[in-house]
Amino acid sequence: MEKTEIIVDGVKYVKENTASERNCGVMDSANVAMVLAIEDSYYEDNENIIHLPKPSLRLKKNGTLAEFDTKFGSEKAKSKNGTIISVDYIKFARRIINLLNGDAINTEIDFVVYEGWNSKNEFIKDYPILLVYGNRGVMIAPRVEND
Repeated sequence: MEKTEIIVDGVKYVKENTASERNCGVMDSANVAMVLAIEDSYYEDNENIIHLPKPSLRLKKNGTLAEFDTKFGSEKAKSKNGTIISVDYIKFARRIINLLNGDAINTEIDFVVYEGWNSKNEFIKDYPILLVYGNRGVMIAPRVEND
């Protein structure tokens, strides 16, 4: 894997080339999100499972975004599996997909939700969640909080 070092204002960053340069990501102190193209070859088991090559993740369909537990004015949303993600990042996902599709930026999207799936055929809590709409997806890292 090819790595390129970039130095900006004395801070060194390392960029790794991935299989597809079409993917991009954003990060803040609490969350990470990546926008990616979903290839037909990623799907397994009648589109119930997605296996991403880079980053190497296996996720299973687990309903839609409408099935998340959210409260009005809340900053967190809980998946059916109990993974918590930021409502701000759900809004980010909706806006970026709408921009890519040429739709109004705040058009509601009921994403299909894919959650972590292991070799024992069990969902993995606090694993990145993939929100899919058409052939595009937004992967969101969870907010892991102390109980």
